[in-house]
Amino acid sequence: MLRFLAMCLTGMAGLIGMAPVHADDYPARPIRVVLPFPASSGLDNAARMLMQKVGEAQGWKFVIENKPGANGFIAAQEARQAAPDGYTLFFTGNTTHGANSALFKTLPYDPIGDFEPITRVGVFPLVLMAKPQLGVESVAALTELARRRPGELTFAAGSAGPRVAAENYRHAASVDARYIPYKSSPQALTDLIGGHVDFMFLDTVASIPMIQAGRIKGLAVTSLRRLDSLPGVPTMAESGFPGFEQLNWAGVFAPRGVPQPVVDTLYRAISRYVASDEWKQYVARLGGYADVLTPAQTAAWVEREVRGYRETLKRAGVEPE
Repeated sequence: MLRFLAMCLTGMAGLIGMAPVHADDYPARPIRVVLPFPASSGLDNAARMLMQKVGEAQGWKFVIENKPGANGFIAAQEARQAAPDGYTLFFTGNTTHGANSALFKTLPYDPIGDFEPITRVGVFPLVLMAKPQLGVESVAALTELARRRPGELTFAAGSAGPRVAAENYRHAASVDARYIPYKSSPQALTDLIGGHVDFMFLDTVASIPMIQAGRIKGLAVTSLRRLDSLPGVPTMAESGFPGFEQLNWAGVFAPRGVPQPVVDTLYRAISRYVASDEWKQYVARLGGYADVLTPAQTAAWVEREVRGYRETLKRAGVEPE
C-alpha cells in the first residue's frame, strides 16, 4: 500500500512539473537572455538597455549571457536547446536569422523552425569604411584602387551580415579583394583602425561613435537615404551602386514550443517599450529606426531575410561553405 501511494505521489509530481505555463503566473523567476554578441559591443549595450527598461516597467529580472563567436552558432544552439518555458530568450538578428543561411550549406539550428519570434526591436544600416592609411575618401576611390591592385586589398568581417555586404559590393564593383574572417566585429574594427585590413562594412551601432570621434572615415551607408546622424556620408546608391541596400536588425526570439500565453505576455511587454519615444530616439541616434512587428510579422520578416540573403550571394557568385 505504501509503495502504491509513493508511486501515485511521484506520478502527480511529474504531472505538476509538466503543467502548462500561464500568463498570469509568468514570470516567476529571472529570464535568461542569450546574445551572440560580445560584451560591451553596440548591440550588447542596446540589448541591456532594452531589457533593463522592460524589466523596470514590468517588475521582471533579466540575466544577460554573452555567447559570441562562430557566426552566432554557439548562441543559437544554446538558445535552441533551452526548455521552451519562456525563461530563455534569444536576442539576435540578421546574422543567425538571415545571412548564415546563405553562407553555409548546413546550420546546427533552423532559424525558422527552431525559434518562436517575439518581435523585432530595431533596424540598422551598415557603413562602408576604409583604413585611414589607405587614403581613400570615397567609394569611387576605393573601387579604383582595388581595381588597380587586384587580389591585394583585404576586407574584414566579424559576422555574416557585414560579410554579405562586402561580397555584394565586391561583385557589383567587379573588384578582387580577399576576405579576412574575425571572431567578432569589435576585433575587426580594431584591426581596420590599426591598418591591418583595408576595408569593411559594419553596423551603425558600432561604427557611428568611431566616425564621430574622427578615428575612421565613413565612405557610404547601405540605406537608401542618408542618415541624420551621418549627414555627410553618402549612400551606396549615391556612390554609383543603384539599389544597393542592406540592413542589419535585431529581435527577440524564444525556443520553439513556448506556450502562446507566454509569447503574448512577452510581446506586449517588449513591444510597449519598443514603441516608446525613448527607445525610438535611442535607436535613431545609432542610425536606425524601430517599429513594432507582431510575432507573425517578425516570422514573415525572417523568412524574407533568409530568402533575400540567399539571392544576394547567388548573384555575387559566392558558394556556401
